Amino acid sequence: PDALPTCSTETTAVYVSALAVRVAARLQPQAKRANVRLHVESPTRNVRAVTNELELEQVVTNMLENTFAFSGADGETMIRCAQAEKEAVIIIEDDGPGIPEENLSQIFRPFFTTRGESGGTGLGLSLADKLIRGHHGTIFGTNRSEGGARFEIRLPRPNIDG
Repeated sequence: PDALPTCSTETTAVYVSALAVRVAARLQPQAKRANVRLHVESPTRNVRAVTNELELEQVVTNMLENTFAFSGADGETMIRCAQAEKEAVIIIEDDGPGIPEENLSQIFRPFFTTRGESGGTGLGLSLADKLIRGHHGTIFGTNRSEGGARFEIRLPRPNIDG
């Protein structure tokens, strides 16, 4: 049996840039407690994706909370949205230690965690992956050349974007 819930079939055209701003504003107190500066870089144009808004909010919340845990004191996290030809793109970056090379291929596997001692269950990124894939999107993580981790979420855009 699958340990993760299934994703919703209810989708709409969601303004991902507005969602990113809203989630970041809600998480600012948590970022401050973790001594992490959280920045949102909003595009000049509204970026929309076809997805379930509550599930995308859960994914973005979880990913930002992960950056707070890994950035360390005086860390910095950036979330930005962009528009590709047929996709909305959400990029979350931090300036923490990055993802150990040997873990990169496992980070989306259920129950894989490096934070077991501090309460990590290893379900956050696997749930994010399942929800994003369930809405015909992709998510991947990599290390930034200047240090830290980078996650990119890509979701289909509506046929008519305004």
